[in-house]
Amino acid sequence: MKKRFFKIFHLCVDILFVAFMLTFGYIFFTVYYGQVPNLFGYHFLRVISTSMTPVIDEGDCIVVKSVDADRLKVGDIITFHSEDPYIYGYLNTHRIVSIEMDENDNPIFHTKGDANSGEDVYTVKEKNIIGKYCGELAFGELLTKGLSLLSNRKIYFIVVMMPILLCMVSSIVSIFRIIFEDETEIESIENREEQGGRK
Repeated sequence: MKKRFFKIFHLCVDILFVAFMLTFGYIFFTVYYGQVPNLFGYHFLRVISTSMTPVIDEGDCIVVKSVDADRLKVGDIITFHSEDPYIYGYLNTHRIVSIEMDENDNPIFHTKGDANSGEDVYTVKEKNIIGKYCGELAFGELLTKGLSLLSNRKIYFIVVMMPILLCMVSSIVSIFRIIFEDETEIESIENREEQGGRK
């Protein structure tokens, strides 16, 4: 009974480890290729400007939560795809300073960086909003430095992908070994019972 308990425990640990590694790899992979990781409605972003200092500093890793536009209010900090030709299509994180409605009763958001002298020239439409700023990611500065280092593809593969792949393979092998051993034990018990029945 004790042996079976430890097998189940190790199986659960291995499954959780594989799930964690898959999540970790997904976040690193998407950030590395300039995409926005989305995990259960939460996005993880790296800040590359000083427009929101002192609330958000350059190099911070922030957490942004998906939210309905009608729940946003003046004072909220939002992340959105900017329509400014200078940074068109890139993400921007600024504070809402006012909200108006267009002719179709859709909200239009006026934003401003806390460190900027004036409002953003281009307004933000609902369709361009990624989410609302929730806070900074723990150890975000170290993560940012790590991501900068990992811009080298060879270093990225050696430092991140290779250990993840090796650990995942090891865990998957361990999972199958535990399952296979259990099946073997069941077959052995059934064989013994059959032999005992014949006697």
